[in-house]
Amino acid sequence: MYVHLFAAFVGWLLFTILVKILKVTAVIALIITAVVVTIQISNRVDPRELWQEVTQYSQSINNVETARPFVIISSMNGM
Repeated sequence: MYVHLFAAFVGWLLFTILVKILKVTAVIALIITAVVVTIQISNRVDPRELWQEVTQYSQSINNVETARPFVIISSMNGM
């Protein structure tokens, strides 16, 4: 009998956590959408141009992340 109560409690707990995660995800998606629409309207930016800037920015961040270990190793070799 206690096993069923425990299973129900765990199920309720997981469901509650999932609902909270979905609420936060929905709020973040709405905020991002509002920011993108505001940028597009205020600056008259084409959606393709905005997407191109986002991908270029993410690639530059990725390049910095991959280059960082080599900079540290090369600076250590110079010591």
